[in-house]
Amino acid sequence: MLRPAGSGMLSVSHTISRRYRLEQIEDALQSLVLLFALIAFSPPDGQERANWAQFIGRFHLLTLHFPIALILLVPVLELAGRSRRFPNLRASVDFVLALATFGAIAAAFLGWCLARSGGYSGSLVTQHMWGGAFVATLCWLCWMLQARFPGQGLNFIYAFGLVVAVGLVSWTGYRGGQLSQGENDLTEHMPDGLRDWLGLTVEDKGPSAASSTSFFMVRVEPVFAAHCMSCHGPSKQKSRLRLNTYEAVMRGGKHGVVVQAGNVLGSELFHRVTLPVSDDKFMPA
Repeated sequence: MLRPAGSGMLSVSHTISRRYRLEQIEDALQSLVLLFALIAFSPPDGQERANWAQFIGRFHLLTLHFPIALILLVPVLELAGRSRRFPNLRASVDFVLALATFGAIAAAFLGWCLARSGGYSGSLVTQHMWGGAFVATLCWLCWMLQARFPGQGLNFIYAFGLVVAVGLVSWTGYRGGQLSQGENDLTEHMPDGLRDWLGLTVEDKGPSAASSTSFFMVRVEPVFAAHCMSCHGPSKQKSRLRLNTYEAVMRGGKHGVVVQAGNVLGSELFHRVTLPVSDDKFMPA
């Protein structure tokens, strides 16, 4: 029986392409194992380290949006590719998932460099970092499943993985927003009606809400809450400095005390807040 001309070459090309794809999937898996090892055995501890690591880590904010967009695009391609108008869109899913996987791994590595070397610590940092690692893992899992069943019906595990990946991306992004904008990033300006419907309470930082009549609780703590606690609060401690309680303020951070009783001019906190705004050490950043 005669075979169509070129069918043998197409078969060889398909085999080579599939083998190359599997090699890339294995490379991504090795990168994920290394990423999880770094997070597990070298977590952020509030110490500042090499400047080059901090420099590289700052690119985390530039790279993280790329895999997020790709992850959200995959379900759109899968659904639209099942319509009669756009049947060819599904052919791009494998390539988009590959980019999303490596992009998410790269963003997670850069995030680890920033957190590990930039003096960060706290539960928000840890949650955000683990969230990014699991997002990269879900991207890899979806990529592997899509490569295992190319062109077939939407596998249940694959579809479930896409749904979970989108949800985890949203949660991890929310934690990232809390790190940069404060813990009440999404709820600060929420309408009262929606706030009541969700059962959220307004956190009043004014003197009437103070749990103590002390000068710190009435006059100082509201200022720190408004300007400082997004980086030096209970969930995130830059340079291991917390400013949410009197005891924590007087204890100081990794560089020592920041408030010297009876010596305003010699206090590091006063020095930082009175620097020119253009100074790199000016606080609040």
